[in-house]
Amino acid sequence: MTKEELEIKNSEDNTAFFLAAESGIHVKLVKKMCEKNKKLPSIPGKGGRYPIYVAACHGYKEMTEFLDKFKVEGSLEEKDIKELLKNKTLPGKHALFLIF
Repeated sequence: MTKEELEIKNSEDNTAFFLAAESGIHVKLVKKMCEKNKKLPSIPGKGGRYPIYVAACHGYKEMTEFLDKFKVEGSLEEKDIKELLKNKTLPGKHALFLIF
């Protein structure tokens, strides 16, 4: 895929990068995609959520730590990331989506 093709969104407003980050298991793929297009971590998906946010909400520590290297303005702060990872089983997790 080209750099531009990596930015294409599906019908749910998510890029392939966003979906890979959300899965938490494709860290190597996410790294390769970032090598090709450094803007990918800053492209929000459905609901305006950033890849780092969904990775942290799901408790994917390795993915979240990798994505944290790309400081995205308007995304999560370090304290928020630590809190999400600490409480990876979040009661009322869906309520958090309204906060961000």
